[in-house]
Amino acid sequence: MNGNQSQTKRKLEENQQQLFGLDAEVAQKILEKYDPQKEKEALDWIGNILSEPALTDLFTGLKNGVVLCRLMNKLRPGLIKRFDLNPKHALTERENIQNYLQACKAIGIPSQDIFEVSDLHQAKLLPQVIQNLFALGRQAQVLSNFDGPQLGVRYAVSMEDQVKRSQIKEEEKNEQMKRFRATEDSKVQRRDFLLAKQKSDLLILKREEWERAKRRRKNLGRPAPIDKEDVAPTDQELLKYYNIDEDALQAVYGMDAEVQQKNRLKYDIQAEEEALDWIEAVTKEKVDDIYKSLRSGVILCRLINCIRPNTVLKINTRALPLMERENIQHFLNACVNLSVPRANVFNISDLYEGKDLGAVVNCVHALGRQTTIISTFNGPYLKQIPRTRILEDDEEIQKNKRNSFRKNIGGRNSQTSNQMKNTMGKKGSQTTNQMRNSFRKTTTSSPTRNSQTSNQIQSSLSSKTLTLTTPTATTITPTPKTSHTIVEINDSETTPLITANGGNDSSSCCCVIL
Repeated sequence: MNGNQSQTKRKLEENQQQLFGLDAEVAQKILEKYDPQKEKEALDWIGNILSEPALTDLFTGLKNGVVLCRLMNKLRPGLIKRFDLNPKHALTERENIQNYLQACKAIGIPSQDIFEVSDLHQAKLLPQVIQNLFALGRQAQVLSNFDGPQLGVRYAVSMEDQVKRSQIKEEEKNEQMKRFRATEDSKVQRRDFLLAKQKSDLLILKREEWERAKRRRKNLGRPAPIDKEDVAPTDQELLKYYNIDEDALQAVYGMDAEVQQKNRLKYDIQAEEEALDWIEAVTKEKVDDIYKSLRSGVILCRLINCIRPNTVLKINTRALPLMERENIQHFLNACVNLSVPRANVFNISDLYEGKDLGAVVNCVHALGRQTTIISTFNGPYLKQIPRTRILEDDEEIQKNKRNSFRKNIGGRNSQTSNQMKNTMGKKGSQTTNQMRNSFRKTTTSSPTRNSQTSNQIQSSLSSKTLTLTTPTATTITPTPKTSHTIVEINDSETTPLITANGGNDSSSCCCVIL
């Protein structure tokens, strides 16, 4: 048996030598998993079941699949109804092995214990074949009408319990799939709802653009580009007019949806009209719709050439997506060369796919501001262009926005001013009361102080004489009966100092102001 085992191991080593890299590492691990003792036990068990001498080699004895099919029919008679007892072709051998594997699944052997046909027929994974034989021996212990030798550990789970376990697992799997389908259905419903809403918003937006272009042509007296323009187009006609593929529309989620909504809300119709008027005045081309007229990039390239001649040497006029995108790219490169801030330069998809037309309007305005410092451009400038009359409903929309903004600001200011008045009124009343109380306290205590001060002044003035230190000073003697002293000065000049002297004493000085 040692020779037979070495032959099986030799076959695994040959397979390893034919491989390189990761495949060689996998083959080495397979070789390490090979157990000769288990191989001997499996082959002896097969010989006991079939009442035949034990096989001498696992690979050569089981390669054609005949022994495996006979073993399965011995465990459960009639399970494999047809197989070739004397195969002469590799396809027939592989078919026998496949019949055996299907029978293993039928009697309840787990999928992790079932090998592939090439694992045995080409000796790719012989340890897996040994594992399958042990799983078959374990499962044979619970098969009905079988009382033969055992292989491996004793298996106490009956077929009924296995069936119940398999049913429970199947129910859990079905429940899990049911929850998964419910989640996927909810996602699909949400996506369909968002797609329908965004499609409706897109149609409203494009219909407004179509109406503005129509009224612009009417105000300027231009013919309509399509027949029956007075009749409102259907949704399909509108999408076709603006080159929008309905089947290619996809729902936008999260931050992308918020950005898209904000770009649409801040879109300025007046700025669009000013940009279109300026482009018409410079290029002398008819521009009715910022998307439809500028999408090809031809008018934008001509605008650049009018501002600075020979900037765009080649303008593609063929209606091909690649050439139209190239025209827009030429325009954007020219804007950068003309020192237009990069923050105001839009992307090609913003115009060509209509993702953000507001960015296109801002770029045209930035270019118009930049033309004021370009020496090769003599006008007309963006601010000098008389704006096309904004339609009455658009003016009404702008007016309503301004009024609502003023009302909000006015209401906030009035509330703030009332709060400030109430706060200042309370603080002012408290301060006034405090000042009044302090003044009353001062006035009640002041008579005694005033009387003392007046008595001191009278006593000092009665004993001394005031002398003016000017050349024309006059000596005055105060009257004791009066409480005031009158000083007369004959000279008209300003007296810098007034002194009160008694004899030769000059220690005190007093200034009296009437």
